[in-house]
Amino acid sequence: PREFDATGKVIPSMRDRCRVVRDVAAEFQTYLIDLNELTQNLYNELGESKSAYISWSNQDRVHFTLEGADAIAGLVVNAFPNILRSHVVRN
Repeated sequence: PREFDATGKVIPSMRDRCRVVRDVAAEFQTYLIDLNELTQNLYNELGESKSAYISWSNQDRVHFTLEGADAIAGLVVNAFPNILRSHVVRN
């Protein structure tokens, strides 16, 4: 979720789950897009007020607006390895 601490930085979430996913990807030698890290970096870059458009509302900071979903999808596409980028269709 898009939650910030008193210093204006995102409060990390799901660290244990993310570590497990990274370990599994390493074990199976597969690509991994760490969307949790990418979104945290985006939120930290934008700050709480400028990243507000991404979440549905202040009460629902987990679900995305259409603009927010587009921003998050862009993070994923930009993180694709080169071998997969040729398969991306943009509208």
